[in-house]
Amino acid sequence: MTASREEFEARLRQIGADRYHDKHPFHHMLHGGECSPAQVRAWVINRFYYQASIPMKDAAFMSRVDDPALRRAWRSRIEDHDGHGENEGGIERWLRLADAVGLDRDYVASKAGVLPATKFAVDAYVRFVREKPLLEAVAASLTELFAPKIHADRIKGLLANYDFADDRSMSYFKRRRTSNGFSRSRIISSACAGLITRCCGAGNRCRWTTCWIFPTSSSARPVIPARPLTRFWNGRADRATSPQQS
Repeated sequence: MTASREEFEARLRQIGADRYHDKHPFHHMLHGGECSPAQVRAWVINRFYYQASIPMKDAAFMSRVDDPALRRAWRSRIEDHDGHGENEGGIERWLRLADAVGLDRDYVASKAGVLPATKFAVDAYVRFVREKPLLEAVAASLTELFAPKIHADRIKGLLANYDFADDRSMSYFKRRRTSNGFSRSRIISSACAGLITRCCGAGNRCRWTTCWIFPTSSSARPVIPARPLTRFWNGRADRATSPQQS
């Protein structure tokens, strides 16, 4: 029997509750103050590749959309990362975090220190949104509905456990929890509701559920392995740290 709209939406939200990357052991280590400086720096470097790729993912999606209203709504996602007007953008705020943890921001921006597995996972996500049907591309982009909790946990945990954490270095995460962030969430929620309405057939619902599983799985997120990180970092630390903090 075909599930009702409410049952379908509940099933989608349960995917986030069960599978979102806040469940990964690395994030528990990070928020609990158990990561070494090298591990934190490696996370910042690798996560930057994801941050820098999101505007390209959204631009690829917009290039395929015929509806001007949807393009206007989606454009704010690119501006959130690249910046617009007085908003310096999430990429710049992430580089501010890189400064705080002692990294050379030019090295981070060069992406030279990014792990091959991170590139593979992020590139697969961008390619998915670029090539899959629009319904699936939108669905794969809406998992950030589950992000508020991890941002709250991250701000609290980093401020409590790491000397580099202050209002300036936490500006990326704090921005996501401001009124602008909630406004963006309303746009995303509206898109989510519209797509739920369009998923009237069981086949579409199955496809969309799969699309939400894809970006919430560990294989599709740039999650940094916690324990072997120091060995990985030994050959890169000199190039990665800023001259003032090396």
